[in-house]
Parts: sequence; structure tokens; C-alpha cells
Amino acid sequence: MPAAGPPRSLPSVDAAPVYPSTMTEIPKLDELLELSVEKRLAIAAAIWDSLVSTPESVPVPDWHRDILQQRLGEDDRIGGGGEAWSDLRRRIEINT
Repeated sequence: MPAAGPPRSLPSVDAAPVYPSTMTEIPKLDELLELSVEKRLAIAAAIWDSLVSTPESVPVPDWHRDILQQRLGEDDRIGGGGEAWSDLRRRIEINT
């Protein structure tokens, strides 16, 4: 899995805390849903970034692994006729 990219330019949730002053209290979903879209996106981004920083800790269901193996097998049978993104992009830019 690729490394997490540069920090996102979303608003900081630290500027206006959306959680109680004690971390023992977790905000309820309905409280979170009352926040602005901007703050909810910032929270979602922070949660996502915490997940991608340790991908090995994210559980992967067996059916995901099965689909991946199936698709990799199809690619092997077909011959993996793909092309590098840089080549494809160059070809698209030339033809447009």
C-alpha cells in the first residue's frame, strides 16, 4: 500500500474542538452530524489518515482477498497487457 501523501489542506479540528474536554466522553453520532460539512470532512480525513498510517492493523475480509487473487489470476492468464500510466497519459495527450 502506498505511503500516505502530504498532509491534507482541510481545516484543523483542533481549532474548535468537537469533543468534550475529557477524552473519556465520546461525542454521539447525532452531535457529530450537526457539525459543519467542513468539520466533518476534517474529522473523516483525520480518521482515514490514522488508518492508512498503519495499514497492517486494518482487517481485510477473506472475500476481499479472494477477489484480489481472482483478478490477479485473470491478469496472469491474459498476459497483463496493461501499460504504464506515463505512456498512456502521453498517448492520450498526443491524441487530444
